[in-house]
Amino acid sequence: MAHSISHESVIDRAAFEAYTQLRAIAKKYKVENELEVPQLVIVGETSTGKSMLVQNFLRFPCSFSQADVATRCPVAYRLVYNPTLPIGELRIIRPTGITASQLANYLQQLMKHIQEEYATTGGFRQEPEWIEIESAEYTDFEIIDIPGLVGGDKVAENRQAVEKIAESFVRNPRFLIVLVKETTQVTDNSHGARVIHDICTKPNGIDTTLPPRHDYRQNMITVHTKFDSFMLNFTNGTAVNKNVAKQLQDFGPSFFTNMIFGGYSMTERSFDENVKYLRELPHQEQQEVDKWIEDINRKSGQPPDNYQPFDVQYRARIGIDVVRNQIQTLWLKSFRAALPKLKTTIDEQLEEARRKYDSEQECYKLLDPKSLQENYLQYLNDFRTTLCQYVGYKSEIDFVFPLERCGQTYEEIEADYSEWKRKKQVTWRAYLTANELKERFPEEHETLNLRLVGSRHFTRLHNIFSYMILHFKPREPTRDWIETAAAHLAANTSDYDDMEKAVRDVLRTLLRETFLLGICWLTQMYSYILDMFRINVKRYLLSNEKYPLLRDHDQFLNAVDLEYHIVVRSMIHDAIRLIRYARNSISAYSHYDITARMLKLVFSIPKEIKHEKFNQPIDGVFVHNTINNTYMKATLADIFKSILPEKLLEQIYGSESFLTNKRDPHTGSHHLNGRRAIQELYTASCGRLLEDIRSSFNTSVVMKIHNFDRIDTKWLKEKSSRCPLSLRISRMTEQQISEMANMRLDEINEACHKSIEKIEALTDALTFIDAAIREMNDVQRLKGVQRRAQMEYINKESLRHGDYLRKKQEVVETRLRRQFHSQNSHTRSTGESNEIENDNMHDDEYKLMTIHNPTLANIFLSEIYDKHDREDLTFGFLDGDSLEQDKNYSHAHDHLSVDPNTMNYDNISVPSTFNSDRQYEMINNDGYVNVASGYGIQTSPRPTQTLSQPIYQASVQDGISMNDDANSMVKRNRIQLAKR
Repeated sequence: MAHSISHESVIDRAAFEAYTQLRAIAKKYKVENELEVPQLVIVGETSTGKSMLVQNFLRFPCSFSQADVATRCPVAYRLVYNPTLPIGELRIIRPTGITASQLANYLQQLMKHIQEEYATTGGFRQEPEWIEIESAEYTDFEIIDIPGLVGGDKVAENRQAVEKIAESFVRNPRFLIVLVKETTQVTDNSHGARVIHDICTKPNGIDTTLPPRHDYRQNMITVHTKFDSFMLNFTNGTAVNKNVAKQLQDFGPSFFTNMIFGGYSMTERSFDENVKYLRELPHQEQQEVDKWIEDINRKSGQPPDNYQPFDVQYRARIGIDVVRNQIQTLWLKSFRAALPKLKTTIDEQLEEARRKYDSEQECYKLLDPKSLQENYLQYLNDFRTTLCQYVGYKSEIDFVFPLERCGQTYEEIEADYSEWKRKKQVTWRAYLTANELKERFPEEHETLNLRLVGSRHFTRLHNIFSYMILHFKPREPTRDWIETAAAHLAANTSDYDDMEKAVRDVLRTLLRETFLLGICWLTQMYSYILDMFRINVKRYLLSNEKYPLLRDHDQFLNAVDLEYHIVVRSMIHDAIRLIRYARNSISAYSHYDITARMLKLVFSIPKEIKHEKFNQPIDGVFVHNTINNTYMKATLADIFKSILPEKLLEQIYGSESFLTNKRDPHTGSHHLNGRRAIQELYTASCGRLLEDIRSSFNTSVVMKIHNFDRIDTKWLKEKSSRCPLSLRISRMTEQQISEMANMRLDEINEACHKSIEKIEALTDALTFIDAAIREMNDVQRLKGVQRRAQMEYINKESLRHGDYLRKKQEVVETRLRRQFHSQNSHTRSTGESNEIENDNMHDDEYKLMTIHNPTLANIFLSEIYDKHDREDLTFGFLDGDSLEQDKNYSHAHDHLSVDPNTMNYDNISVPSTFNSDRQYEMINNDGYVNVASGYGIQTSPRPTQTLSQPIYQASVQDGISMNDDANSMVKRNRIQLAKR
């Protein structure tokens, strides 16, 4: 039975021309994922005939499996129809320099090289090797052959490597799948089919983020190879029909082919013989299959078996030409279905390319020096204004920097600060991390976790800094330290302990140890937060909504960054200078009754201002109400009302007993008074210094950064000896503006030409897509003459549009070259030029502006920052201070000198280091309560009597509780006032 098979190509020339354009665009402009142009991949187990199938597409042998070398990477074959070549001639376009007969050897050597180069990852490469071949006998087509799937534990490494490669293709919906298996291989034994199913449907991929592809079988056909073995094993129609039906049921759309007959071995034949065999194979295969079917039909219907005849519908599924046509049909069907979506995507890409070209054309407008100057000045103005709005988080800016997206917790600030490139490592003994703060002060979790924007970061930073200072326990002054510090010898006439000197010297050391590196840390944190403000504002201003065209103006942007750095550095210097003076004065001169001095100030407040603590009733003490002759519990306010104010003050701050005159050099008993004085002075001085630091930074930095847009030119000149950048830019000549802009005319021109090229390519692709859609809708294919006429029209339209854009581009480039040439010959007056030059001659900015390479400029700018940051660390130092003072400090922060509640002014307790064995007495004769300070004076209780206002004490024991309350209150007030 003879059965003719059509060898006519199923691929539309128009479709493949559109496909070629789309693939080239997708690859060149890296938009494969966006375009999703359908592609074909051949998968299957090793030795199932994948390479032989490819060879039948190529029509010449390229297999190297006979050399015992496995396929080590995907091989992508692009077959291109070229009618100008003679029949029978093949031309290898890629790789260059080889012939068709050399391709197999080339691939063999390539696979050996990949096996060695990628030995550490299983000896496989995931990137495909592209082979492009032209012939007058080809149908335009493209197909990818990947390494064969393997099974078994012995080759687990190879199995994993090839399955990773397979996954990147078959799980991608862009690829159509051609599964190759042997015809005689039953479903349960088809390892390749099972692997492909698992790869496509499992929830998570091996080495890809692609989602599962459950519908993969709708985009797959199965090629059953080695059909000659099937023909030998199945010789009756009943068995053949049943088996073929089973294969169709299990594997879906299926087709069958032999590809080798009679034990033909290509390794034993020459290249020309093998080419001839491949050319004659379709005809030979047709004859062999037809003869096999005739033999089957001859046996049909005869007793005793009564076999069925061969089902004629299956004949159209057998043969290498059938397989080739079906593979091409699968691709063409998918490509046709994808064309509408591809057209939409190309339209979007074309619109985006046009917008990009328009934006690049806008760059030319900015190349005009006057426009550049205006843009620079406007950017500077917007930078200052936006910074002020950002710092104050004004209503105009909350949409630009939304709190939920831009707000940061202290923990995030601390983490980012640790990664800050400008950070200098400082070891500070009082430092507490965010986690330590949370562990020690759970009530501060909310404060630390607040997401803040703008200057509120500074407030929280000062609160945290205060926590670190007030909850740090300084080292205890030992006797030898006090003795050494108290040594005094004046003109060889006296030799005795100067406790005042010892107190001052020890206090000075303790304050230095607590604050020195703490101020360094605070300085760096301020620098970091201010730099964070700059980065956020700069990022916003250079966004697409504001100044995207200034992104590449590195010299100008560097100048803005440097000026901002110099301005905020001057602010920080002002703050540190005030802190340095305060730290020096507080530690150099200590008022020995410092709390008394502060209490004087507090008690000068009008008595109408009441404190809720005064209203607390005192157990055991009563007030006599003469109107109704009743008694009620007395409060502290009742006590104070009965005492003359001046007498009360005398008792509170008039003891002058911080340093006793009784000083025994043998026992050193007077050192206890000295330590108490040091502790009192240290606690009070810490409070004073903290307020000085807070006020200094608020005055010199926070308030000024709030008004950054109104910084006085005179102030900037005084601080940095430089003219403001805005003023210098307004004075610059066109040539100087051009130099600052570092105008990259050639780069802009190149970008415009690339955009024109992309627009032209996308327009061509769109035209080819439209032509392919029209031709497929018309059903009837265009004849050769008609196709050539259509192609000429498409090319003519494409060239016309491209020529228009290029001529327009050429006019712009010519105008700009002339303009720049005239600028180079134009200068302002010599006086103006000298003024600008002299302003910058010794400035870091002047040197920075001479560096045109962005990378080198960033390095130089980083060096400036590094130099300044190192100077700023020691700017607040006094004589003898050192950055290394805390390097070997080993004391842990396990004891707190101040109760955590001291931060709450309504709940203040006394530090445990204070002396609790103090005695107080209430005296009636002068009408006031005498509260001795207890620092070194031992007093004995006097008989308790009634006050001028009748206040009665229930018992001596009960009176102790009142005295303790008064004692605690006085101490709390001292600590509170010292802190203030």
